[in-house]
Amino acid sequence: MKMINLLPRFRRVPEAKAWAALLSTWSGITLALVVYLDPALTRVLAVALLTAVVTLGIWRLWPFVGVAAGGLAAVVYAAAAVLAARAEAASVATALPAVGVYLLAVVGSGALADALAWWTERDDLQREIDARMIEELTPTVAESGAMKWEHAQRVMSEELARARRYGHKVALAVVGVDDWDDYVEQHGAAAAREAQARLAAIVQPMMRPTDKVAMRQHGEIALLLPHSDIGGAQRLVERLRQAVRNTLELGVRAGVCEFPDDAVDVDGLVREAGFALAFARQSGLIVASRSLLDRT
Repeated sequence: MKMINLLPRFRRVPEAKAWAALLSTWSGITLALVVYLDPALTRVLAVALLTAVVTLGIWRLWPFVGVAAGGLAAVVYAAAAVLAARAEAASVATALPAVGVYLLAVVGSGALADALAWWTERDDLQREIDARMIEELTPTVAESGAMKWEHAQRVMSEELARARRYGHKVALAVVGVDDWDDYVEQHGAAAAREAQARLAAIVQPMMRPTDKVAMRQHGEIALLLPHSDIGGAQRLVERLRQAVRNTLELGVRAGVCEFPDDAVDVDGLVREAGFALAFARQSGLIVASRSLLDRT
């Protein structure tokens, strides 16, 4: 018979789970001992105070709140136990064993609750950092396959360096959805992001393998077209406009420019394309470029 090795499942316990188990064990055992040692009604107070200490410790409004609350709870319980002993005309010494154990119970439980909260917060922070790092290192937006803008800028810089070395042109088109702010207000931010991703996905089959599409803010995408001029960019935008109108029922406009005639670096190209897009929106044109701006 083949033996199944179950040990790997128990090889490592997460710190937060270990602290939670230790807190549960410590609180249960010490509280049971206090209830056993304390025959008076103050044992009910012991349970209530211990619950409050653990709650405050896990909530962790400030560091070491569990230990502080545990010390205060021990003082309150000790005072109640002494008053109960005097009310019953019993010796105060009879309450000391329960008070001593309870001091260990609440201070220890408070410290363990503090530790549990700290480990949990640390794990949550680490997960957030890991997720942010993965997000930053992932070059594309999953829904569309388009590059994120910060990665696209590096790709554009590399492409311009190749174009500068080998002497070919590179066109850049910035395509924007008409009345984007109104669309976001009517449909919500989530639907707007989905529409922008679909816009980027629609243009992908129209582009050559060497072309790149990148996501920008405010309902815009950027099309990087190596070995292409403004005329090629304008034709691509026109085909994209028809596809978007038929599929998404949205209107788009674009500003186009080319390297090296309009600009010689990434910032310059992006700025020129942005100015041309703004001109297209103001003038009602579908596509605008520097040549049109120079004639106005």
